[in-house]
Amino acid sequence: MHHVPTPEKRSWQSYYKDFKKAVKHQWPYATFGLLCGGLFIWLSIRDAAPGGPATLTGKMLEHLGMGFIVSSVAVVFYEWGGHIKIAVDINRAVADHALNMALEELIHTGDKQLDGTLARDIESFVTSLTDMEKEGDWGKVGYTQYLAELLHNTVFNAESLCRLSTGLRGTIHTPRYQVKVLSPTELTDKMLAHQMSGLDNGGRYSVVSNLGSWHGNQLRELLEASEAAVRRGVTIRRLFVVAWTPPHGNPPSSSEARKVLEKHLKAAERSQGNYVIKLLDWQEKDRFKETHPDAYEFLKANHIGIFESRNKPHCIRVQVASADLADLWISGLQAGSQEFDTFDEAWKNIPTLDSDYLQRSLMRWDERYLQR
Repeated sequence: MHHVPTPEKRSWQSYYKDFKKAVKHQWPYATFGLLCGGLFIWLSIRDAAPGGPATLTGKMLEHLGMGFIVSSVAVVFYEWGGHIKIAVDINRAVADHALNMALEELIHTGDKQLDGTLARDIESFVTSLTDMEKEGDWGKVGYTQYLAELLHNTVFNAESLCRLSTGLRGTIHTPRYQVKVLSPTELTDKMLAHQMSGLDNGGRYSVVSNLGSWHGNQLRELLEASEAAVRRGVTIRRLFVVAWTPPHGNPPSSSEARKVLEKHLKAAERSQGNYVIKLLDWQEKDRFKETHPDAYEFLKANHIGIFESRNKPHCIRVQVASADLADLWISGLQAGSQEFDTFDEAWKNIPTLDSDYLQRSLMRWDERYLQR
């Protein structure tokens, strides 16, 4: 039988108890500091002439005295903080132990190896959430929301399969139960949408995109989150690249391209200038490749998005290498890195998409599409 220690209650009495311990341990140093500080301040007062200005020596003595007094108070509070941290660490250890014991008691699949894997995975999930909340960067809100949604989907499937399995023990005539299977595109859509939701006024999202990723109703949640973001004051720069090579995949037909681009144009029109779209199509590509070869190769080889939060020293970089968005990679990116310069170069030299540009591009779209 496992013994589970009782966590220390963090009432005001426990904080007071820790404070008394801190004073008990540090009173000699604190008293010495206070006495020295008081002495220096008394000497600074003695040094000043009655009614006259303070001398340089007096000011130095006064500052030294205040420094000793502040240090004396600080050493007590540092000690007190140490006691609080120990109590918090103990409570964390107790909680981890209790979770481990509960999982051992509740999970019995008949396969000990599977039991251990399930328990470790659940513990790791909880620990990761706790550590991310405690020490994570500005992007942790989006990550947590994404994981919460995946967990909700997993719980839904677990409940469905449980009702099916337990029902089949009595009769084969059970209702049908839905099992939600998320595609790679749906998972990527959710991650990007939650990350977009974490951007506040002054944030920016710069992205090298392709039309195939937006086919049909794909990336619906990201588009909705993008429109909500621009209403909060977020700026979005989306640069569509038409190419046959990975990671951009096969370009769609003119009718499919029209649907995607008109959908984004309408969103841009509603954004009051915060959502801007540019298009590097076949005709524009030839000109841009000749005048800006390095930037062209960057756009051709990368399907990336960069989330920037205002006044944060780093950005969040997302990248996919396959047209179906099945392999999402996330990393940090230092603000002001070379990738920003390259994207900015392309952004300044590729025309903004409007209705006229769209019509001109689509006129010869199928011709270029069929040639391939």
